[in-house]
Amino acid sequence: MDWTAHDAVGRVDIDGDEPENTLAVEVVQGETRFSVNGAVVHTMPAAEARPYGVAGLRANHRLDIRVTGWAVENLSTDS
Repeated sequence: MDWTAHDAVGRVDIDGDEPENTLAVEVVQGETRFSVNGAVVHTMPAAEARPYGVAGLRANHRLDIRVTGWAVENLSTDS
């Protein structure tokens, strides 16, 4: 999906702002949900997103980012 503005994303409004955004990708009942700061900003079928396998972070140039946490968790209630 192309870059899309959303109200859930913290922005730099003035020099010195350091917004913090929490990003999450969850797969629930065959649907992949992309969230920013707890708000679902996009959904798509898991088969299309292909969220299983290798996990990592990728940042493009011209971005100023700081990663302060990274986790991959299985939240399934199945044993």
